[in-house]
Amino acid sequence: QLVTSTLHCPQTASNITLHCPQTASNVTLHSPQTASNVTLHCPQTASKVTLLSPQTASNVTLHCPQTASNVTLHCPQTASNVTLHSPQTASNVTLHCPQTASKVTLHSPQTASNVTLHSPQTATSNVTLHCPQTASNVTLHCPQTASNVTLHCPQTASNVTLHCPQTASNVTLHCPQTDSNVTLHCPQTASNVTLHCPQTASNVTLHCPQTASNVTLHCPQTARLVLC
Repeated sequence: QLVTSTLHCPQTASNITLHCPQTASNVTLHSPQTASNVTLHCPQTASKVTLLSPQTASNVTLHCPQTASNVTLHCPQTASNVTLHSPQTASNVTLHCPQTASKVTLHSPQTASNVTLHSPQTATSNVTLHCPQTASNVTLHCPQTASNVTLHCPQTASNVTLHCPQTASNVTLHCPQTDSNVTLHCPQTASNVTLHCPQTASNVTLHCPQTASNVTLHCPQTARLVLC
């Protein structure tokens, strides 16, 4: 078992791979400049797993497929092809990509809790958050001009929030089963805004208070407290 494993690669290293396949704790990978093909594998019960790639790293991947807790991936500048995989019961999963990252994907398809994807500036293309089962406290932030923003939470997720407050286009929130407290915020000039809640969702709110175009709210069954 590894305790407090740290790998520092602060300049332009390429093809960096860190494997921690068992129960390592406090695993940190630092790649703060222009590293490419950075991969951190922690496939079992690692805790406090952190991958730092704060500048222009490309093809950054963090794999934590089992019950890792406190998983964080930081990519705050122009990283491309950023992927965080946490497919089972990881808790406190966070992906930070606050500037112009493209193709940002966070996969947490089972019972992850406190899942957050931050893309607060011009993450312009293909921002996707997948949480298809019973995830709780799921939040996707894209507050400026992101396009093609999609949040999938098709089963019993609770407290699902999608924030896109400025000129985001093609914003879609899918919550087709029994989600509660579903909120979609698009307060300015967003276009093609769609909120799908076709079954028994409760407390469904769609906010589009200014000049949004093509705003659609689908709640064809027994949803209650629907506000638009």
